[in-house]
Amino acid sequence: MLKTVRVKLLPTPDQKSILLATMKVVNTACNGISEFVYTNRVWNRYEVQKQMYRSVRADHSLGAQMTILACRKVADSYYAGIKKGDEWVLHEYRPRGAIAYDGRTYSVTDNVLSLWTIQGRIKVRPQTKYQLTNENEMDLCYDRSKNRFYANMLVEVPEEPEHPVTDYLGVDLGIVNIAATSDGVQVPGTDCEQVRQWYQGRRQILQSVGTKSAKRRLKKISTGESRFKKQVNHVISKHVVELAKGTSRGIALEDLTGIRERTTVRHGQRDRHSKWAFAQLRTFIQYKAKIAGVPVVLVDPAYTSQQCSVCGYTDKKNRKTRNSFSCMSCNHAEPADINAAKNIARRAAANQPMVAEASSATSYTHLDGASSCKPPVLTGGS
Repeated sequence: MLKTVRVKLLPTPDQKSILLATMKVVNTACNGISEFVYTNRVWNRYEVQKQMYRSVRADHSLGAQMTILACRKVADSYYAGIKKGDEWVLHEYRPRGAIAYDGRTYSVTDNVLSLWTIQGRIKVRPQTKYQLTNENEMDLCYDRSKNRFYANMLVEVPEEPEHPVTDYLGVDLGIVNIAATSDGVQVPGTDCEQVRQWYQGRRQILQSVGTKSAKRRLKKISTGESRFKKQVNHVISKHVVELAKGTSRGIALEDLTGIRERTTVRHGQRDRHSKWAFAQLRTFIQYKAKIAGVPVVLVDPAYTSQQCSVCGYTDKKNRKTRNSFSCMSCNHAEPADINAAKNIARRAAANQPMVAEASSATSYTHLDGASSCKPPVLTGGS
């Protein structure tokens, strides 16, 4: 399957200088294009290219396709801001900021990258176990702290054949815990909520200031929060797949269609619930599971939080609090998210051409966050 990954590049010292000079020229051109877009409020790709193509090529000696890519990058950046309802501010591009390549400005031969630069084509070796492709656009990035170049690009990732399934690992997504499994693993949302509140507080302060610099800072804050959520979801999804890999189990997830409309939460938790990227988390689990050869099924989550995973008795009174479950019929008690995850696993097994009893004896493990600025640290999960 094709997957976008960050590939480390191994340029020579001379090639590093050429790449940095190329990034500086392209980003300088982007700043000129950005000033035109900002001043004239024109963000249509075709119109920006029509108005800026000749002057950009003349002023910066860029190739034809790199000029087109620069115009497209700036136009798309402003258009994305409009769609999100961002304030109209000037977009600025750092000298060593990422630059875009496409099939006409880079190629792959024998798993070696051929890149356009201001001094002609250069061939750069990657450090990767994957087969590179030129199926899509690629971003060339530079990490100043490590003095390293990376390419964010599509690669061919081999898939493991799906293994036979004898049972399912249920995964419940919720409020108290971002995720919980039928094995007893829980990912508390406390640390993530602290980070979310920090970002929310910063946004409110910057919005009240209203200056141009505050608006630019506001944009960076939003990007930082998105990166944090993505990193946390990568950590969670990787661990969930590892729990199922090599155990003859598939992964059972809730069908998240309309989850925000279906789920009722107290007023103080609505913002917290709606702001987490549950759909992204499910997507990450699905594609990582596909690579690992672990089947994934979706089940209807209705009443999984009210149904007893031991006797099957269903009653909303079984949930006296949001994070605890106590069956009114058989007195079975355990964390509510774990109980729901077991129900999800059992439903998946019942809907497949095999039946397996889920173990009722579970040891509860937390994936605790080490700090308010890092994703939860995985600690066990048997």
